Amino acid sequence: MRGVLGAILRFVGRIGVRPDDDEDVRLRKALLVGTALMILPAGVIWGSLYLVFGEPGAAFIPWGYSALSAVSLVTFQATRRYRLFANAQFLLILLAPLLLMVVLGGFVPSSGVILWSVLAPLGAIVFDSPRRALSWFALFLGLLVLSGLFAAEIRPSNQLPTAVVLLFFVMNLAGPLIVAFTLLVTFAMGREAALGELRAEQEKSESLLLNILPKRIAEILKGGDRTIAEGFESASILFADVVDFTPLSARLRPHEVVGLLDHLFSHFDTLAEGHGLEKIKTIGDCYMVAAGVPAARPDHAQALARLALEMRDSLECHTELAARKIQ
Repeated sequence: MRGVLGAILRFVGRIGVRPDDDEDVRLRKALLVGTALMILPAGVIWGSLYLVFGEPGAAFIPWGYSALSAVSLVTFQATRRYRLFANAQFLLILLAPLLLMVVLGGFVPSSGVILWSVLAPLGAIVFDSPRRALSWFALFLGLLVLSGLFAAEIRPSNQLPTAVVLLFFVMNLAGPLIVAFTLLVTFAMGREAALGELRAEQEKSESLLLNILPKRIAEILKGGDRTIAEGFESASILFADVVDFTPLSARLRPHEVVGLLDHLFSHFDTLAEGHGLEKIKTIGDCYMVAAGVPAARPDHAQALARLALEMRDSLECHTELAARKIQ
């Protein structure tokens, strides 16, 4: 069962998709296609019920909606023209319930079938843009007012029994709510997943930026286009090399060399951070750290000297570790 459902979802997600579509466009297309497929059988069911209860004229409207919706789906798969497909779906969702309300005699005799038309402006918000959604909503309100004024003049009543009218009220209320809720929840979950991936990528970018630049400089770059140019009267810079690193690395396997440097320089990073100093970069076995920049401090030389002594003392344990690996 899960395999069948997964295959159906993959098929729906491929309808009308272009190779150059980004994830957001793919999500919009998949949701609109899924919404159309959800409403399409409802048109068949509604039409059949109208026919059974003595309203054959009304039955042809939802049947016609389902047929035209199916045609638009096939056309979308063939042409990949998303805007055309979206407008066709919005127009069908908007007009079919309005026509049914007119044919059945107004809001009450039609059991509030006009509620389905609300999905057109709501769908435009999700699948198109808020600006276009306003146009669809204005069109919906205009058609609603006109049909409400003239529906009773065209046909004051219909053949549906009172119990059936009440049943259709429940169906016409529950149906659009279910579709709208499913649509909005799915869209929100898709957007939340996309935002989560975006946040993860931003964190990776920030981590990479902090590995290249000092934190203060990175924050300036992220905050705007301010020119990064500051003057400092004095500062101290320390360069530290591992003595006899070349012959040492010749006796170690590559992953051991990388592991040794990573362990050593990570310890140096901790020491530099503890003294409030700024690591600039590492090149091979060379470690560069600065004091007095980018934040000025009068004791930059003393702080850097204290760091150098601690780095020297910490090398004893790392030398022993390297010796054990060589043996």
